[in-house]
Amino acid sequence: MNVPEPYTHKSLIGADFTITLGELLENGFDLGMDAYPIYDENYRRALNSKIEEHYWFREIGFETPQLFKRYLNRKMAEIMPYYNQVYQSTLLDIDPLSNYHLSTSGTSTSDGTNHGESVTNDKASTASENETENTAESVARTLNSVTPQMQLSGKEDYATSIVDTTSKSSGTGKTTQTGDSTGESRGSTDSTANTTGEYANMVSGLSGITGARAISEFRNALINVDLMVIDELSGLFMGLYSDGFDMFGRF
Repeated sequence: MNVPEPYTHKSLIGADFTITLGELLENGFDLGMDAYPIYDENYRRALNSKIEEHYWFREIGFETPQLFKRYLNRKMAEIMPYYNQVYQSTLLDIDPLSNYHLSTSGTSTSDGTNHGESVTNDKASTASENETENTAESVARTLNSVTPQMQLSGKEDYATSIVDTTSKSSGTGKTTQTGDSTGESRGSTDSTANTTGEYANMVSGLSGITGARAISEFRNALINVDLMVIDELSGLFMGLYSDGFDMFGRF
């Protein structure tokens, strides 16, 4: 077998036919595996490490490491688009204690019209009373003049006779006024109201199965996606394990 440098005879110890994956890696061989599609780039290193550890003691199924590397990366590029979807399905948030989920939602609308009328009657009564008192006094003089005249006292005129009369009068009066007034006022109001509301209800739980059985079935449904990917690569390695002797029959 033609083994390129630096894979000398010493690197073949422990392999019967080609070389083990572990020996390749110990000698610094780069498997590549940095370009195949993966659902989360941060998980690439972890998956590569699991593949290397699983096949560490298995012999590669090709004549040269370069050929093995080519087929390994081709295989990963072919299978990972499918397994990426499987990986993503395991990330779904699944409640094993709920096998049904019912949700209802909708919108409710209501229209209303209000009409109102009002009548107001007003009645008012008024009363007033006025009382008056009048006092009058009058003085009258009657003069009679017949010749010869005689002078009145002082510088008064001359007169034959004079009659002075004085009269007084007084009176009281009362006036009362009453009145009634009535009035009426009317009014009306109209209003319209439109209301819209939204509602949502959710119900979930178990139906037709006990909680213990639901958990048991959930555990049985769990899958190890990493191991599924690893098993896909089994055909790239020799189907026989080394018996501990080198290619020259030495242990």
